[in-house]
Amino acid sequence: MEKNVLVVANPVAGHGFTARSLPQVRKRLEGLGWPHTIMLTESKYGAETLVKDHVCHGYSDLVVVGGDGTLHQALNGMPRFDIPIGVVQTGTGNDFSKAMGEKLGIGAQIERALLAPPRPVDMGVCNGRYFANGVGIGFDGWVAHRAAELWTAGVPGVWAYYRAIARGIVGYQPFEATMRHDSTALDVHRLFMVTVGNGKAFGGGVPVCPRAAIDDGQLDFCAVERLTVPGRIWRLPLLMAGKHLGLHKVHYGTGHKVVIHTAHPVEAHLDGELLRGSNFEIGLAPHNLWLRW
Repeated sequence: MEKNVLVVANPVAGHGFTARSLPQVRKRLEGLGWPHTIMLTESKYGAETLVKDHVCHGYSDLVVVGGDGTLHQALNGMPRFDIPIGVVQTGTGNDFSKAMGEKLGIGAQIERALLAPPRPVDMGVCNGRYFANGVGIGFDGWVAHRAAELWTAGVPGVWAYYRAIARGIVGYQPFEATMRHDSTALDVHRLFMVTVGNGKAFGGGVPVCPRAAIDDGQLDFCAVERLTVPGRIWRLPLLMAGKHLGLHKVHYGTGHKVVIHTAHPVEAHLDGELLRGSNFEIGLAPHNLWLRW
């Protein structure tokens, strides 16, 4: 198939960094001599609509320029998954970039997104929605909701995450739940948080699932039992450093399916997409994503 590249970009991601990066994307495509179309999102879920409506119209490749949320929307708009996808992360947290390996500058990201050979990587699915990086339920979800509120109020970048975390250390309340991974029930009934990760990092770089890999055919999970405020404070630096595995009240494992039922609706996020619910069925998607990385 002749090259014909669709670029879907969220111009406001990264407080405008995406818009400032697009001329470099265009220049490299022109230098390669590849036909291309650049489409900009105009609404919160614009990437999903653009991909759904256009990706099958003779395009050989899709390049997604934006943050984790832009990639998440694009995946959920894909009518089929045999089209190679390149990712240029220009958002706020860019957690999926940690799953892809070493930190790259914008020029190197563009090269990788256009020219790296596509390889099959895992995707997850939660309640019918695809995710590339992961799902956060409880404290992780609560922080995502509060960070979104702080962004709306004008708090920039990852500082919104850090302020939300600081608030939650004191104010967040655990939740009653049951949890199973594959066929095993976790003997915990009051939880502080559960994160199910395809990628390693969440909340702007916190390595909650430090052993996760996007091409290992499984999902990692990290479940933390109810903690007192002092217990939260002394564990937080270890969590931020990815050294929390093996701590008392921290459960970590791998599997193909995680099912969580909560006594009352709790806040959660899916690659940053905010949601609230009491039933979460999380597993590997039945097909891989062909990612240039």
